[in-house]
Amino acid sequence: MNIVIKQILAGNSILLIDDMDHAFQFHSAKSVGRDISELAVERSIRGPKEGFVEDIQLNLLLIRRKLQLPSLKVEKMVLGRQTNTQINIVYLKRIADEDIVREVQQRLSRIDIDGILDSPYIESMIKDSPKSPFPTMFSTERPDRVCGGLLDGKVAVLIDGTPFVLTVPALFVEFLHSSEELL
Repeated sequence: MNIVIKQILAGNSILLIDDMDHAFQFHSAKSVGRDISELAVERSIRGPKEGFVEDIQLNLLLIRRKLQLPSLKVEKMVLGRQTNTQINIVYLKRIADEDIVREVQQRLSRIDIDGILDSPYIESMIKDSPKSPFPTMFSTERPDRVCGGLLDGKVAVLIDGTPFVLTVPALFVEFLHSSEELL
């Protein structure tokens, strides 16, 4: 019954039939938020203009549009005891290092917090050395950068409610490139 209540609160429809011990769920929630639009932070003159939005399903669609591969894997999690925030771990099977994928899964599964409202919550809880001056995670609003990272063997973490996607592991040189240099 708890699952049924959560689905109703998420805006979905539930069909209950007498004398049946299960329910049917129908996606009927209308997404509220902005449409895919031009980038706000990482603007590009020659590259793609589309950027991630706050809807995790749209963000996943932007990745799938560029990487139409059966090896693209998406693992869903829910974090936050009160917020029930959906998290997706995205990687390419046989390209991403399985040890890194497993490490990301373990670090995320250890998070025990009331609410996840934005990507910095996740970033601060799973990064390697909190006191290091060098970041170990890369945050971007560009689908093309995430797809490039996935093709390079990185693991992406999508968080519902934020237009920024985290990729790991981050290389120091990534922070020195502008969007125009990547084309």
